[in-house]
Amino acid sequence: MDYITDAREFLNNYYSTFSTLDIESITPFFQEPCIFVSPQGVVASQTAEQVKDVFKLIAEGLRSKAYGRSELINLKV
Repeated sequence: MDYITDAREFLNNYYSTFSTLDIESITPFFQEPCIFVSPQGVVASQTAEQVKDVFKLIAEGLRSKAYGRSELINLKV
């Protein structure tokens, strides 16, 4: 497998997992420390627990807007 295939696989897995809004499933995709950037601001997370806390807020916000899923189309790596 080459790096392009690896990148495509990673991104497809990430989008598929993100679409579940399952906090435990999405957390392993993030390396700590990490930074979340959104219209609400920037949040730095130092630990996996902080990543879960931030993603919980993201998931709650998406659910309140009847989020269905994210799609990755026309991926060019």
